[in-house]
Amino acid sequence: MTFKLMRATPADIPGMVAVWYSGFTSKLMLNSFPDTAECHAYMAKTMEYNMKNNEQVVYMIVVEEDDSSQKTDVGTKKERKVASFSQWYIHHGGDFPDWKTRWLQEGSEIDATREKLFRPAANQHAVTLEERPHYFLEIMATDANYRKQGHASKILEWGNQAADKEGWECYLDAAPTAKGYYNSHGYEVQEEKQHVEAVSLPMRRSAKKVI
Repeated sequence: MTFKLMRATPADIPGMVAVWYSGFTSKLMLNSFPDTAECHAYMAKTMEYNMKNNEQVVYMIVVEEDDSSQKTDVGTKKERKVASFSQWYIHHGGDFPDWKTRWLQEGSEIDATREKLFRPAANQHAVTLEERPHYFLEIMATDANYRKQGHASKILEWGNQAADKEGWECYLDAAPTAKGYYNSHGYEVQEEKQHVEAVSLPMRRSAKKVI
């Protein structure tokens, strides 16, 4: 077996949804994204929508590939399983788009629940980066069976290096328990920017132009 960092395709969406529910198990997340067949379908639909219609959204994944090849009618195919996935937003500057442009609205009470989750984080994000261009790591999760193997770090460094080529900052909202991990990758907590209702920490990585 080998592991590979790559940009996700629609074929990877079922694996990404599975990783989401393996990685996000807190009551807070499950209240907004219940572990039901209906919500799994919603997640898949949202990811597919972003892939097709939102060019600023980039899904980067680490997959485990079976070294053996499978013959098909159009050639050979390697089986692969998503080990870790991420959702980045590449912001070129100006007002940052509302979270609802990346998460489909369902027209039900669950929309209000998600608003309570996303709005405080969106507010501290806007205050921290203002209108500057940056790479925003909105989501990152790793399958429970693949943790502590460096897969998330590969994804994080992809974004850091891409931002460095542009001379841009990076931003993410971190769980307090992950503060040290993100510190080790150059991110610093912006304590004075944290929204009073946010459960996450606003973390920023300074621009580092590659010459």
